[in-house]
Amino acid sequence: MHRKQHKIWISIGTFLFLSLFGASAFAGMRDTEGHWAAGAIDRWAGEGLVRGYPDGSFKPDAPVSRAELIALINRVFHYVDSTDIEFSDIGGNEWFAGEVAKAAAAGMVKGDGTGLFRPDAPVSRQEAALMLARAFGLTAGNGDKARSFADGDTIAPWGVEAVDAMVEKGYITGRPGNLFSPGEAVTRGEALALLDRMVCGFIGTQGTYSGEFPGSVVVNGGNVVLKSASIRGNLYITQGVGDGSVSLEGVTVDGMTVVRGGGEQGILIDGSSLGGGLQVEKKDGKIRVLAEGESDIPDTEVRSGGILENKCPGEKGFKNLAILGMPAGQELKLDGDFDGVAVEAPGARLQLLEGSISRLEIGEGAPGSQVKVLSGSIGDFNVLGKSKIEVVSGNIASMKVEGKGKDTEILLHKGAVISSLTRNAAVEISGEGTANGAKAGAEEGPAGSGGSPGGGGSGSGGGDPEEDGDGDAVLSVVSASALVQGTWIAAENRNGEWVVDLAGKPENYKLTDIKVIASTAVASASAEYLGMSKEVSFSGGIANIHLPDLLGDLDTGHDGVSVGTIRDSAGDAATFTIWLKSGSGSREAVSVRLKV
Repeated sequence: MHRKQHKIWISIGTFLFLSLFGASAFAGMRDTEGHWAAGAIDRWAGEGLVRGYPDGSFKPDAPVSRAELIALINRVFHYVDSTDIEFSDIGGNEWFAGEVAKAAAAGMVKGDGTGLFRPDAPVSRQEAALMLARAFGLTAGNGDKARSFADGDTIAPWGVEAVDAMVEKGYITGRPGNLFSPGEAVTRGEALALLDRMVCGFIGTQGTYSGEFPGSVVVNGGNVVLKSASIRGNLYITQGVGDGSVSLEGVTVDGMTVVRGGGEQGILIDGSSLGGGLQVEKKDGKIRVLAEGESDIPDTEVRSGGILENKCPGEKGFKNLAILGMPAGQELKLDGDFDGVAVEAPGARLQLLEGSISRLEIGEGAPGSQVKVLSGSIGDFNVLGKSKIEVVSGNIASMKVEGKGKDTEILLHKGAVISSLTRNAAVEISGEGTANGAKAGAEEGPAGSGGSPGGGGSGSGGGDPEEDGDGDAVLSVVSASALVQGTWIAAENRNGEWVVDLAGKPENYKLTDIKVIASTAVASASAEYLGMSKEVSFSGGIANIHLPDLLGDLDTGHDGVSVGTIRDSAGDAATFTIWLKSGSGSREAVSVRLKV
């Protein structure tokens, strides 16, 4: 470790391992000189994190007990939550009882299958690999490292994956003769050497930290800012953060970022790249993770409730999101624009506060899940497991309900719309909204038909079925929005005119697209502005009008049309006329006004 990172270690406290590894002050331990683990021992001891025995020795080759290793790992991750434990050899009053309860809650220990925990037994190398892999959330890539040792076939089946991961990451190495020696005890020196390889920095006090970290970093205190930092390993935001805040500003994390602590004030990810993805699991579900700036989060896994807020422009921010677990009574709330969302946990509850989800799927293994759209839009929505879906205000462009989604309940409030609904299983639709142009309560057609054909509704998507003079369903717009500087801004329906409020936006902000979501009665459309016209095709009731294509004579660039250009051409209000066309050729004009 570099000296600039040593300062970070002190913040975890000077009594971290005293009860584990002796009690005398570090003054150069007489039995570590020349030992292969001397460097790690000296570094940890020099920072006051571990001490020797009263006789001046450290005993680096003495074994570490199962209880001692668990206590050491617990304090690294600052575990707070605990669970009831039922081991016949733990009465509850021992010094390690609470430590075992915390480790069990974290999923680090599960006993030995006989009802015993064996707290005083030495930790074997394969047991240590399993405990550490679980604590650090490590998984193997190619999965062939364990069996490559000469004695690899003696590694217990339950330990193979953990050994694979630990060896693959370079944390555990073999012994002479290409032996792993899975049953041999881990020594005190080996325990420190392992942690020394796995963690290169602790941050436990509030403040701002920068620099390069060649390994993993553990944050177990609140009100911490990591700024312009590069982390080659993983980043762990632990339960020790409590309800405090942690900010990542211009941070690059090569490994995964694991969030187990932090409150509703939030974990801020600003202009940061989380290359190994993000994992969120706050036990009480009270956490907010905000992404903004040019942040890049390729994959996010969530195992608890909370709030994910995406304020990143364009395709930045949260990409693929998977809900893999959720305690009863908790809910995950999304605010902003999200690409792909997969619900894979039974009974999960998902709420879209405002914004959009391009692709949403409720998996076969997630029956009993609930999705609620307070305000916003969903592009493609596949329902593969029985669910409850409620749309308060917003629209779903295309929904498919497959076999195991049978008996899914869909509630559409007034003005809510499903433009295209394909039912390959029976569903129950209720409310005052519309699905496939028909009122939600209309009699259901045969599976796959999408329901009864019929009227469309008013410009807001509601109302009774009507017909125009040609006998076609009324052509109607459900919602409109504009893509400005990479962010979709929703339009407000003001007496039939859709208004996007851009007042106060800087002159150089770029408008890229106008998105219109309409009833499925629309076959095509054209957009007109200042005598310029562009044909637009509807797909699933959605059309994107790419402004540079329409307004090429105003701006020569292809990255958008500036707010200043719009102001110069039309003053403080630019009105686009969208001519909707039905299959029979009837037309209806809809206005989309940009208030600039």
